[in-house]
This record gives sequence, C-alpha cells and structure tokens, in this order.
Amino acid sequence: MAEEKHEGFPAPGTFVIVMVFFVLFILFYYLNWKWLSMIWNIGENPHGICRHGFNRAILHE
Repeated sequence: MAEEKHEGFPAPGTFVIVMVFFVLFILFYYLNWKWLSMIWNIGENPHGICRHGFNRAILHE
C-alpha cells in the first residue's frame, strides 16, 4: 500500500468559517469594551469632560 503524501494544510470550509467567526468575536469583544468605556465615562476628569471629549451632561440628557 502506498502512503499518501500531504502537501501543506488543506483548509476545509469549516475551518475557514470558524476562523472568520473567531476574528469577528475578538473584534467585537474589543469594540464593546471600548464603547462601554465611553458610555461609563471611565477616565473622567473633575470638569465633567471624559477622555474621549464628550460632555457628561450631554450624554445623560
């Protein structure tokens, strides 16, 4: 019996789909933390202006 020779890694469709969803998950995870920090005014100074340049009074109207 002849042995099969594999050249490289054949990326089946399932693997490609999983990698696309994995990359999207990481991207949205990062963006959600970024957006949450803007909404909760993390890093706000005493004058009511958060580090992203938004006025706290405007955000809470």
